[in-house]
Amino acid sequence: APDDAAPFPTGQAAPFNIQVETPHANAVQRAEVSVSRVNGVTSANTTSLAPGATSIMRVTYGGDANALAAALQAQGWRVEAVGGNTLRISR
Repeated sequence: APDDAAPFPTGQAAPFNIQVETPHANAVQRAEVSVSRVNGVTSANTTSLAPGATSIMRVTYGGDANALAAALQAQGWRVEAVGGNTLRISR
């Protein structure tokens, strides 16, 4: 059987900013729960709440930006690299 599991991160935990489209308040909570369930994420907290716009989450992840992006894509997120340790996600 093919291995379609999300990549498991290795390495030191690093901070990331994730910009997430949040059309309403419930979307913020759902995004936070979804991101927190990614293998290697040790924390995911909304630092800028903007229902109807783009909210920002601070995420600590044990891997690099490419591995985090792949893990988020495996959960159904569209992921765009913004630069440095910042990703933008949307459904």
